[in-house]
Amino acid sequence: ENRGAGGSSNRRARQNVKSQSAKIILNNESDRILMLDAIRAIATGIPRPGHSVVGQGTYRDGAEGWKSLAWEYSNLATVPVDASNGVTGLEEVSLYKSRDGEVAKIEHLASVEAGYLKIAGGAMARMFFV
Repeated sequence: ENRGAGGSSNRRARQNVKSQSAKIILNNESDRILMLDAIRAIATGIPRPGHSVVGQGTYRDGAEGWKSLAWEYSNLATVPVDASNGVTGLEEVSLYKSRDGEVAKIEHLASVEAGYLKIAGGAMARMFFV
C-alpha cells in the first residue's frame, strides 16, 4: 500500500473542507460522494439518485458542506455592493458589512419555507456588529 507524503492511500477521500473555523474531514469515498450528491440536490432542487424528493435526509447529509459553501459565498459580499461582478443575493450582507457587521455564523435550515429553500437552501448568515 502506497501512502505517499499525505499518509493516506486515498487522499481524495480525506479532503479537508474549511467550514467557518472548523474542518470537515471526509474519511472515506462514500461519505464524500454522499455529501456532494446532497449538496448538488440542494443547489439544483433535483433529488439524489434513488430519491423522489429533496427532503430532510438530503439537507442532513449536505448540511456541513452547504454551510461551508454559504460561508464562502457570504465572503464574496463587497462594500459597496458591486453588481457588475455577477454575484447577486448578497445585498443584505453587503449592507450589514458597510455598517461594521461581520458574518459570525451560517445557520443551517434557518427557514424551511419552500421559497427560501429554493433560493438559499435554507442557509442564512448570522451577522455580528462590532
